[in-house]
Amino acid sequence: DFHHVKFGLLLGKDLKRLSTRAGTGIELEEVISEAISRARKLMEEKEVEMSEEEKDEVAKIVGIGALKYNDLSQNRVADIAFDWDKMLSLQGNSAPYLQYTYARLKSILRKAESIPPLNVAAIEKEADLRLILKLAYFPEAVKAICENYLPHQIANYLYDLARAINDYYEREPILKAEEDLRGARLNLVQAAAETMKTGLGLLGIKVPERM
Repeated sequence: DFHHVKFGLLLGKDLKRLSTRAGTGIELEEVISEAISRARKLMEEKEVEMSEEEKDEVAKIVGIGALKYNDLSQNRVADIAFDWDKMLSLQGNSAPYLQYTYARLKSILRKAESIPPLNVAAIEKEADLRLILKLAYFPEAVKAICENYLPHQIANYLYDLARAINDYYEREPILKAEEDLRGARLNLVQAAAETMKTGLGLLGIKVPERM
């Protein structure tokens, strides 16, 4: 079956229409190159301990991911604003923020070295249950966009999940929790990381293991 999927106009940061005739249009190759270059500068500012090769690879993943997410995270029926600063921000609803969240989750799991089988009985705190409910909604979010062709709803879900998991591990001990609770929370962190990776993958966006 074929469906007509309508998209709005692409606007500049000033919310004016991009136009080749007016000299405000940008070639795709140029946009991709600029996105990767800006992502590389972001890596330099964070002073992450990586080889130059690794930084180049992560910059490519982050830069291209930021471009894709900028379009797909906005309601396709409305006009889409193109803003470099917002697109590559490590704060707010952006691909780099989600990718950085994923990388932080993977860092926690690396420090843990191993994840024990889940002991459900250890999960009883409200914070843990709230996170489980958020993770449990993922299949519904996917089902919805299969019916309405609005990919920004997946982006919104992932952004909400990223905020929830960031708040969770800042408030609740994970690696330093008691043994059974530690194991349960590591399982939750792993589930959140896999959900982030899968959700971004559905949008065609890769995730770096370190960032």
